[in-house]
Amino acid sequence: MRLAGASRVPYSLAGALGLLAVLSVGQSATAQACVPKCRSGYVCSPEGECVSACNPPCPTGEVCTPQGECVSPCNPRCSHGEECTAAGECVASQAPTAPVSPPDPPAAPSPSPPPPPSATDHERQPLTSSPSEPVRRAGFLQAGALLGHFSYRGEWSSGTEISAWGLLYGVEAAGGLHLSESLRLGAGLQYFVLPSPEGLRDNESVTGETGRGGVVGGYLGWRSDFGLRIDGILGYGGLGNDSTGGWGLGVFPGLGYETRGATRLSVMGRVFVMATSADHESGSATGFQLVASVGVH
Repeated sequence: MRLAGASRVPYSLAGALGLLAVLSVGQSATAQACVPKCRSGYVCSPEGECVSACNPPCPTGEVCTPQGECVSPCNPRCSHGEECTAAGECVASQAPTAPVSPPDPPAAPSPSPPPPPSATDHERQPLTSSPSEPVRRAGFLQAGALLGHFSYRGEWSSGTEISAWGLLYGVEAAGGLHLSESLRLGAGLQYFVLPSPEGLRDNESVTGETGRGGVVGGYLGWRSDFGLRIDGILGYGGLGNDSTGGWGLGVFPGLGYETRGATRLSVMGRVFVMATSADHESGSATGFQLVASVGVH
């Protein structure tokens, strides 16, 4: 009986040792070692990775001890105004410097107003006109030629009725002052010839001798900005020949066109009416004229 019991004990011990060996082999197969070993403050996880021994991880500026505590690497701690490096040294903290902006550019000086003109400045400056405006002189002078037709009707003291008509040609002139850019005032005259006028005496046809006529008096003229010119001569004159005609008041209004500038050309249509009288004759004359002239203004 002892032999039998003694033989079972070794067998039971051998089975227990075998079970422990199997468990240890399984654990060593499940857990993996960290190669190389983790440094201080880290432990090896079952997955074979080095992880921080502190959970949660330490904040910036602190390190984890093997006991799982977060401490400053500087011992004792750094004083105010210093910071701890990873090597465990306290160094002076550097305050961030603000970027330096470039200086503002200097402001441009404001222009000073010009000094008021003095009396001497006005005296020194020459009087000039605008280039776009023509130079207007104080006076004017114009002259030209005329061509037209006249008609005369009169009566002698004896009751004889006479009439005459025909061509006339001559000259015209005027001069004076500009009252404004458009208005002018002065004196004017005409002198014309009546070559071989035809006529009637008591209803009988006659051919008269060459006569003459003219007028001298005041002149008034106006010109618009578009070149329209209206003028006239009002004065004393006459027409006739050695046998007929007389002297009296006459008016010679005209309408036409005149150019601009210091030297001006003009073309006028003019009519006239004269009341004449002589020792034994009285009558009236009418007519029209075409006048072309040139003037300096």
